[in-house]
Amino acid sequence: MSETTPLIKAALNLRVGVGFDVYRVRKYAAEMPLNEAVELAITECINEGILTEFLQHNRAEVYKVSIFEYDKEKEEKKLRKAERECGREEGRMEERKSLLALIAKMSAGGDADKIIRLEDPEVMNAMQKKYEIR
Repeated sequence: MSETTPLIKAALNLRVGVGFDVYRVRKYAAEMPLNEAVELAITECINEGILTEFLQHNRAEVYKVSIFEYDKEKEEKKLRKAERECGREEGRMEERKSLLALIAKMSAGGDADKIIRLEDPEVMNAMQKKYEIR
């Protein structure tokens, strides 16, 4: 990319004025290939007088940066989703370990008859409190 890349990135990130808005790219990308969506968004902005001179002089670079930023955003969303799922799975594993520890303590502590009732939140809370398990 040319020397203007930081300026173009700044303009895209700050959405100068109404700016070349990634909202348009997202909207159109849901209906057409990304490259067409970016081209349409750039053309619309120019036609509507939004960053007209800037977009006319730097169209190719804005196009490249927009595609890169959009792809980066998609990948970051995928990564965040995977991280959330991983966190949920870790939480489920901790919950299982805690439940097994509670059942073991209840069996050893003479409360084995209450294990079947652990689905009841009141019973669960009472047993967790009694055996100091969270």
